[in-house]
Parts: sequence; structure tokens; C-alpha cells
Amino acid sequence: MGNLVQAIVGIVVLLVVVGGLLYIFYSKTNAVEKTGFGSLIMLGLVP
Repeated sequence: MGNLVQAIVGIVVLLVVVGGLLYIFYSKTNAVEKTGFGSLIMLGLVP
């Protein structure tokens, strides 16, 4: 049961991260902002 919950949470987090990266990639931000957001997301992914 615990593994199922972890899997669901992992999938949700993955979808949020991918969605965020796509949003940043397609939004009209400059390269510095994209790099900054990317770094924050990567820092959030690393435990």
C-alpha cells in the first residue's frame, strides 16, 4: 500500500515538473530566468 502511494506521488511530482519545464520553455522569459527556474527545479528534485 505504501509503495502505491509513493508511486502516485512520484507520478504527480513528475507531471508537475514536466509541465513546469514546458511552461518555462514556451513562455516568453529570457534565458537567465529560464536557467534560474531550471536550477530551482533541479535543486527541488535532488533529495
